[in-house]
Amino acid sequence: MEQTVAVVRCPGYEREVVRESVDRLVGLLGGWEAFVRPGETIVVKPNLLSARKPQEAVTTHPSVIEGVARGVAGAGGRAVIADSPGGLFSPALIRRVYRETGMAEAAARSGADLNFNTGEAVIRVPPGGIIAAVTVMEVVARSAGVISVSKLKTHGLTRFTGAVKNLFGVVPGLKKAEYHFSMPGMEDFSAMLLDVARAVGPRLHLMDAVVGMEGEGPSAGVPVTAGVLLAGTCPFTLDLAAAALAGIDPGEAPTLAEALKRGYTGREAGKIRLAGDPVPMPAVRFRLPPRARDVDLLRAGSRGLLPGWLLRAANNRVRPSPAFYRQTCSGCGECSRVCPPGAIRMENKRPRVDLDRCIRCFCCQELCPEKAVKINRPYLGRLLFR
Repeated sequence: MEQTVAVVRCPGYEREVVRESVDRLVGLLGGWEAFVRPGETIVVKPNLLSARKPQEAVTTHPSVIEGVARGVAGAGGRAVIADSPGGLFSPALIRRVYRETGMAEAAARSGADLNFNTGEAVIRVPPGGIIAAVTVMEVVARSAGVISVSKLKTHGLTRFTGAVKNLFGVVPGLKKAEYHFSMPGMEDFSAMLLDVARAVGPRLHLMDAVVGMEGEGPSAGVPVTAGVLLAGTCPFTLDLAAAALAGIDPGEAPTLAEALKRGYTGREAGKIRLAGDPVPMPAVRFRLPPRARDVDLLRAGSRGLLPGWLLRAANNRVRPSPAFYRQTCSGCGECSRVCPPGAIRMENKRPRVDLDRCIRCFCCQELCPEKAVKINRPYLGRLLFR
């Protein structure tokens, strides 16, 4: 079936302009009544990676969430803003994230509720993926439906984050670490992200590309203006269109590559049916972070060729790894708290990483509030594993 992606120009985040743009965007896909029935509880799921200010372009802008929540209410539904940021999933942390990201104000203005339920539920994944079930926030499992509102950004691990990657946020708190730990390879991890998106099955996906992020995303990059909002009912097709908008080759993003391989979306962005404002593809060329291709010599058939100690040393000389910058590190210890394998420990308020235990998920880089973690890409690794 041909999937439509709606595109509407939106020059900035002035609340009434965004609200009109959101309503027009959804109208191109059938209007709010096509996605919300009276009396339903609808989870509005933004990208709330961490407690960052809206102008940093790390999280979905509150004006967009307010516009969506108003649309849900206008169709007779009850909107509940909900996400699970990285790290602990506790009411205190969630309250801080809602406050810093502007979600508390968006809820107050729109009449939406904020979720503080930290319960968990397990939902099944449709056949055809690599996992059979996924643990999600209880509010997602109990709702009538989900509307996902992602942020267009580049990403140090998956290269690109949009509609599909946004849904990993329904996995509660440190439960995310278990998925990182059990699927440390980028291909398997990306395949799992597709399965999570299929299991949650949002009714509608919107994407905030008014101001996105390029470079060392999803949190340490640079804001870049694209000036559009996008929407669709298929997250894979929406991501394909968003990548084209940002000048990103689908082959650069493992989630898109896997979606194409599985046949979830077409192979050419130029054949996607676009509705709304004419926008050039690409509209802006987002700068991607340098490749962090990870080839683990210990798992690549090299055992027995070299002594174990020498193989481990060589492994650490070619694999990407986190690097901590003393000049900007505040010693808060967040990197240690969110590290899935527990490879980071704090010594004298400074992080130390055990590279033999590090799984190269780069959660530390994603969630560092000071942007003090960079991805070190050794020259030898870049030379050997292009």
